[in-house]
Amino acid sequence: MKIHGRKIEQKLIEVVVIPRRDGDLVFKAAPVTDLSDFEKLYPEPQPPVKLAKGVTSTDVNDADYKTKHEHWTKSRGDFMFIKSLLATDGLQFDTVDMSQPMTWANWQTELSTVLTTGELSAVIDIILEANGLNDKKIEAATKSFLAGQQAKQDGK
Repeated sequence: MKIHGRKIEQKLIEVVVIPRRDGDLVFKAAPVTDLSDFEKLYPEPQPPVKLAKGVTSTDVNDADYKTKHEHWTKSRGDFMFIKSLLATDGLQFDTVDMSQPMTWANWQTELSTVLTTGELSAVIDIILEANGLNDKKIEAATKSFLAGQQAKQDGK
């Protein structure tokens, strides 16, 4: 994809360095742009179909469906967080297996056993940063764009 002839590159990898006496811990988070692996491993649950007065409809209020869909949604987030963190050189989880959806929730537990609450927050922040925009970035980019526009007008 291009805008004004400029090829749009994928977002940058975000990095946080956690100082340790025995060597700094460097965590990297990459943007997750493809969820096809997740969709293959854990398809979205579908609501049950009910038949009433000859008309079929889906029951999105079914308690079992709601529970399954909430778990699916959480698992999707866990998958994205793990996949993003896999940009970290040499990162290996002991209890997370990317091919086993029931293990994905373990990523945060594993990290919280070796990181302080503040350090874990910093790691989560770079994952969120890599996978989305925040108000500060949008504001800075907008100011930069508008300044460039103003400079063009002033140069006329």
